[in-house]
Formats: sequence, structure tokens, C-alpha cells
Amino acid sequence: MVRFIADLFLVDLLVRSASGCNRQLAMDLIGDQKSKIAFVFPGQGSQYPGMGKDLADHYPSAAQVFEKADAALGFAISDLCFNGPAEELQLTQNTQPAILTVSIAALRAMESEGFPKPDFVAGHSLGEY
Repeated sequence: MVRFIADLFLVDLLVRSASGCNRQLAMDLIGDQKSKIAFVFPGQGSQYPGMGKDLADHYPSAAQVFEKADAALGFAISDLCFNGPAEELQLTQNTQPAILTVSIAALRAMESEGFPKPDFVAGHSLGEY
């Protein structure tokens, strides 16, 4: 059986709690060690201003991903993800690196929390895998 953490923003919700209560919920959702785990990351169309901010605020490993992306891209993708505006974030040339950056930040946050490594990973864009 494969259990999906099907949406990056569900992952964001689950791992961002500093209290750890959401982490336990996530571990309960993942279930027993006999199940296979798949992470499916979202694509264009799922972006929104504010995405990834809680991850960067609570997880140094996630914040580092944003710092590296800012440096590699030559502009502050972090500011665009965290603050918008939505019109700028929706431009394909911004959306694609923003979604990738937040996806990797979520993965790094999950790794830092000791989540099991996935058996499968996938991504989609515009609803297609």
C-alpha cells in the first residue's frame, strides 16, 4: 500500500508547528512502517503569497533553501513567496522557481524532523504527473 502526502501545503501545515503536535498528526497519517510512502509535490496553479514562510520561520534547513535560491536566481524569490504580490507570483517565470524552492524547503524541514524517507517522489504541473 502506498500512502500519499499528496500536497505540499498539507506538508507545510503539518511540519510548521513549533509545538510538535502537528508533527505527531503527520506521523499518524503516514502510518506504520510496512506502508510505502510517496511525496507528491504540487506544480503551477498551487502558488499563493505566504507560501513557505512558516517553514522558513521555524526550520533553519528550510530558510537555507530560500537563501540559496535567492543567491542562485539573483533576486529574492523568498520575498516573492512570502509577500507576493500574487500577480507577480503567478507569472510562469516566477511560479516555477517559487514552487520548486518551497517544495525543497518542505522536504528539508521534514528531514530535519526525522520524517521517514519516501519510497517514491513525484511532482505535477497543471494537474498532470
